[in-house]
Amino acid sequence: MCAICDFYSSLSPSKKSAPALDGDGKRTIHGYYHEGDAVVLARHYPLTGQETIEKLASFINFPRLLEVAGLAEMIERYLEESFSALRDVAFKIASNPLSLLFWSSRNNAVYRVKTPETELLHGAMEKMALRRGSFDRINDFLGGRYGLALTYGCSCCVIVVAKTDLATLYESQFYHDREGLGRFFDSDVLTASESLFFCSSVADVPPGILAASADFGHAEVQSYLRFAAATGAVMSENPFIPDLTDHLMKAKKFLTGA
Repeated sequence: MCAICDFYSSLSPSKKSAPALDGDGKRTIHGYYHEGDAVVLARHYPLTGQETIEKLASFINFPRLLEVAGLAEMIERYLEESFSALRDVAFKIASNPLSLLFWSSRNNAVYRVKTPETELLHGAMEKMALRRGSFDRINDFLGGRYGLALTYGCSCCVIVVAKTDLATLYESQFYHDREGLGRFFDSDVLTASESLFFCSSVADVPPGILAASADFGHAEVQSYLRFAAATGAVMSENPFIPDLTDHLMKAKKFLTGA
């Protein structure tokens, strides 16, 4: 008997719905960040600029395109004063919900809607929230250069505020309700009640539906459309095939010690 042989034979292939590489080995929009991406992104985020975009990427250990572009989008929103209109929130804030949570008056129910644009940012920002070392370095940089702080709310939103407003945000009723109710009525819950949906684009959501959301308005729609355009431009202008063998031996040593 061979336990290792039996283990290998018991394995079955598994596929991700949003792979980082396509069948030809070329990166997808979910794939690695490349140093040439900053030039393209800077055209879409001129206030943030190429230097800051490159700096953000340098703080992230093996960054992905959507992580870097997502941070640039949020910083750009704050710098251009494209602030979120949030009920009973008096300070300046740029917040992108990672899906549309709204009240369906037709069915007297909470609905959640995912779109291609929100899903692009969703996975990337969830990963960024787990990058604690990178996250702290990014906030040190943002605080020093712009007086800003990046943070998150569970189920789910990515937020940029003045660092002097961060404690106020956490103490606000909005943050308490957004994180709590967002989690209470998250995708896992709404799947069971068939209240989780997919829409073709944020551009197709009617204003009347946006008005039934606490934090998804015109500014957020425009932000998502720009984010999708920026990352799409990177993919068309700077395609590349990453060489995975570059780090293969390094991975072997890390995994086995030899």
